[in-house]
Amino acid sequence: MSSEPILRVKDLTIDLLTAHTVVRPVDGVAYELSRRETLAIVGESGSGKTVTCFAPLGLMPVGVQADISGSILFDSRQLVGSDNETLRTDHLDKFKRPGFRSSCGHAEVKLGYFGYLPSDPAGGIERAHRVLENEANGFSAQATGCVSRLSRSECSGEGVRIMSAVLEVEHLVTSFPSAKRGQTIKAVNDVSIHLNQGEIVGLVGESGCGKSTLGRSIVGLEKPQSGRVVFDGVDLGSLSGRRLREARRAVQYVFQDPYASLNDRQTVGEAINEALIIAGLRSQTEREGRIAELLNQVGLATTVRDRFTRELSGGQRQRIAIARSLAVEPRVLICDEPVSALDLSIRAQVMNLFLDLREKLGVSCLFIAHDLALVRQAASRVYVMYLGKVVESGSSEEVYRNPSHPYTQLLLASVSEADPATERRRNPPLITGEIPSPTNPPSGCFFRTRCPLSVEACAEAEPVSQEVSSMHKAACRFAGDLFAKRVSAA
Repeated sequence: MSSEPILRVKDLTIDLLTAHTVVRPVDGVAYELSRRETLAIVGESGSGKTVTCFAPLGLMPVGVQADISGSILFDSRQLVGSDNETLRTDHLDKFKRPGFRSSCGHAEVKLGYFGYLPSDPAGGIERAHRVLENEANGFSAQATGCVSRLSRSECSGEGVRIMSAVLEVEHLVTSFPSAKRGQTIKAVNDVSIHLNQGEIVGLVGESGCGKSTLGRSIVGLEKPQSGRVVFDGVDLGSLSGRRLREARRAVQYVFQDPYASLNDRQTVGEAINEALIIAGLRSQTEREGRIAELLNQVGLATTVRDRFTRELSGGQRQRIAIARSLAVEPRVLICDEPVSALDLSIRAQVMNLFLDLREKLGVSCLFIAHDLALVRQAASRVYVMYLGKVVESGSSEEVYRNPSHPYTQLLLASVSEADPATERRRNPPLITGEIPSPTNPPSGCFFRTRCPLSVEACAEAEPVSQEVSSMHKAACRFAGDLFAKRVSAA
């Protein structure tokens, strides 16, 4: 057993403020380090390992302002908020320089993932954590083989927000035959996204842009022509039989219309019980207990189990649909416009339910929606789709504050203000024209026929997604200029 921790980090969140943007490399991290204990922090480049390890020393990148929240207790003394002189005289001298290694003791291994997968992850060990002299050894690493030799115990995960990619979609293409002979409709065209554990990610765009088809392709309701859907490191396309059924249980779908997705002839109990039987809970007693538990999780009284679904309100029906999806204990929910058919008060209830499920169960959600304000409230990251392609992606805060694709800017400008007087004074630019036919999309940039910035060069080549700031990408030749203009105007 390890001794009393000498270093306790809880709910550590770090925002780095530069002249152009705000980056959050560390979000809700917690760990403990005891005397004569080795702590390994593992993850790819950009996962936040170095910043996490530098935080106890107050060491941050040069040229940025760091906003640190949470708690860092060293030897029962709070470091967050300490001035530099106190930190230096009272604590810093107890830390050794990088390179110190004590004898290998028990360890906890934290796996971290933050941001886009690098094309060539570096290997080896980066000794970014300063260590306690003769007391403990902490380091961050990308080479898990080295960590496995140095670390002997596994991560308990208690109180830790592990930012690992649970679902990855890689270059997915889903097409449908057109009514015209020989033509196809590429509803999803070379889309790549990822979803981290316990994260809500928004997917927005106009009707017909391919959002729902992407969601249905992920769960296997539509068959992609190419690309991969990877869940927990396993390509779902390579699975069959029992293994595929088990994987599908972990990724569930919440449909847009609860009036269509539930059978009016079934009671609430029967609707949920059917999912439990398919999941393999054969005991009637087990199923009854699970139904009561699920109704409680979605905020409904157990008395509704004997009512027919047609007797319930829209919000109650959507809660039942969510409970049925949760019956098989999924790790990922694909939520296809789950609140668009509900009135505003019921929308708030259902959205709060999704936030509660994320906090209590660690369920990840891909939230497909038209309502941009709703996505901003719930999602930590957002993808913007147009005509089957992702045109912009990044943290919700960054995309909404500094949209760097003309389409995203026009979408956000179309959102009405809550104050009627302010709304009447607005003169927002409008998206003109119709979405081009997916059977015959424009050459080059698909958005050029509706874009106010379009030039001749836009028709010559399809724009490549470029990084305009950390964790923020846009597929437009003007993306960098638009971003700089928004930042300078702020």
